[in-house]
Amino acid sequence: MNNEFNKNNKNPETSPAKNEEPRAALQKVTKSDKSRQLEDDELSQKQFMAIDLVVSGMPDGEVARKLGLARQTINKWRNHDIEFKYILECRRLQITESFRDKLTGLAERSIEVLDRNLDSADEKTQTQAAMTILRLSGLQGYMRPEKEVDLEKIKEKMKEDALSQALEEVTKELGFN
Repeated sequence: MNNEFNKNNKNPETSPAKNEEPRAALQKVTKSDKSRQLEDDELSQKQFMAIDLVVSGMPDGEVARKLGLARQTINKWRNHDIEFKYILECRRLQITESFRDKLTGLAERSIEVLDRNLDSADEKTQTQAAMTILRLSGLQGYMRPEKEVDLEKIKEKMKEDALSQALEEVTKELGFN
């Protein structure tokens, strides 16, 4: 059997796992395959339209007005309809991954700009590029002086932690959770 869904397969034992995390399920199946099966099997066209509007950032009341439904219907789908929630999460995940891919491309271009600015003839531009790189890399904090280490404070913190743990254990034993 190939990876595509059998549209006529209504058997929950052999249909896509509904308990899987959206990311895992999305990796196994393309959005169009999963959406097509759920559209045919469980979700209505209005529910798919509502999902598209919700992921575009539209509030429930506006989604309801646009689709000619009550706001409570949209709210019910979002909070109580497992298939609606599943497809909504899959679409959100897909959008997030698309944005992540786009940002990765932009980050590469941005690093190239910073690299060119490090070689700039203008010292101010070089410094700004260097500080940006240090800030983004997390190395900027290494320039600060180290904090003082106080043995007495460490001992006091260890005592407090031990007392808290002992108190928690006694509370559990006495049934005062």
